[in-house]
Amino acid sequence: DIVNGVDDHLHVLLKLKTKQSVSEVVKWIKGSSSYYLNKKYNWEPKFSWQNGYAVYSVSESSINKVRQYIFNQEKRHSTN
Repeated sequence: DIVNGVDDHLHVLLKLKTKQSVSEVVKWIKGSSSYYLNKKYNWEPKFSWQNGYAVYSVSESSINKVRQYIFNQEKRHSTN
């Protein structure tokens, strides 16, 4: 649905299918993005995610509010 973040963390809003597990989706996101970034950029040390993640379920009535929260991450973390 929406992905946004700042230098040290990322927020993702998505809807899982009934048979999808959170851990498998997070593993895929972290693995795919690490692979892509390390192929595209020649960073040393190579990019890697830290262990762990946080997950929250969101009610249908809160989705737009959460979407706005994620959209505004740069503004929320701005030092200005």
